[in-house]
Amino acid sequence: MKNGYKIQKNKEKGFTLLEILAALAILGVLVVVMIPFFTNYAVFTSKAEENVDAINLAEKVMYEVVEDYPLDSYISRASIANCDTTPNLLPSGNGLPKNISGDKVYEVKGLLCSRPGKQSGGENVNLYQLKIELWNEQTMVTETFTYVNYK
Repeated sequence: MKNGYKIQKNKEKGFTLLEILAALAILGVLVVVMIPFFTNYAVFTSKAEENVDAINLAEKVMYEVVEDYPLDSYISRASIANCDTTPNLLPSGNGLPKNISGDKVYEVKGLLCSRPGKQSGGENVNLYQLKIELWNEQTMVTETFTYVNYK
């Protein structure tokens, strides 16, 4: 005790109304700022899912064309164009579907071209570039490539 006065300490604990309102205002501002990020994330996720679906479908078509159907059922070797010029558009049928559907329906385009002069161990190999494209209306969604041995 100094000078005969006793200093009382405030023993009450807790937050004042002003502190709670300030915290809620800050939290509200943060939520308002973050909402566009969440909506953009949802749009991005949807587009990424569509792309993955299209890639998987293109690879499925590629596998079916390469494994299940001989290339000569599509086109003769003599008529295959060089890849530096316009590649041959494979006709639908014989394993190459006109359309394929996953979450959406895509138009399938198969392109085949030759790359002359490819050698392996000093001998020519008959490798041809096969490209599968998936189109949604007028937009190419995805494309995938492989090399096939035309026997």
